[in-house]
Amino acid sequence: MEEKEPIIGLPSEKKSEGSFLVEKPKRGYWELHPSFSFKHCLPEHRKYPVKNKCHKEDLHHFMKHLASMSSLRWKQIEGTKDKFHMHPVPNKENVNIPEGFQLMQFKAFQEARVIGYFNIDNIFEVILFDREHDYCPSENW
Repeated sequence: MEEKEPIIGLPSEKKSEGSFLVEKPKRGYWELHPSFSFKHCLPEHRKYPVKNKCHKEDLHHFMKHLASMSSLRWKQIEGTKDKFHMHPVPNKENVNIPEGFQLMQFKAFQEARVIGYFNIDNIFEVILFDREHDYCPSENW
């Protein structure tokens, strides 16, 4: 029996309905290597600013972690809960994302988390960088 891709913020071809696919989409993220976009990133967010929260070595750790993730597929990343901690999170900061999409977070390094969503082209749109893991702590999911 074929394994089904979980429903994680990939809207159906009928974009106006904003519904989620149950079956694998034509170009589902599940079998793809990570691709990231930072065009909607909010580095100066009032509650999660990058400038005031990050340490000088954080960029090195972040880039190293993204490089290691690049050799995997999203299926492997989501399936390795103890290493990447990837899961859906609520939109409690009311960040501007397209209707019908689900925010996700994954571990960047140490306690730091990256929050964003998969766009229609299966690219992970990075929205926030949560250095202290305050956005959605482990006990809240």
